[in-house]
Amino acid sequence: MSAPYGYDLCEGGLVVDAAEARVVRRICACRRAGKSLAWIAARLNEDRVPTKKGRRWTTRQVFRIVHNPIYRGSLHWQDIVIRGTHRAIVTWAPRRRRRPT
Repeated sequence: MSAPYGYDLCEGGLVVDAAEARVVRRICACRRAGKSLAWIAARLNEDRVPTKKGRRWTTRQVFRIVHNPIYRGSLHWQDIVIRGTHRAIVTWAPRRRRRPT
């Protein structure tokens, strides 16, 4: 298992990677400000911010960071979300859009 972006594995647990955590906060702040996932990925690539594997950012990778509860200190398995033992990087959670009825 590899650690998600923003974290490192240490003794079987997740520990915040300070440099990557700044990028996670930047991504969430941009999304909270209404920027699109594509716009965020493009800015990260323009600024030459590498992914954990040293590659370019994609819209899907940005989506995963914005929507993954792990960044808010929770663990997610199937449809179950529980409080994790790791430190949260952000407290903001994206709003779910309501479907028109």
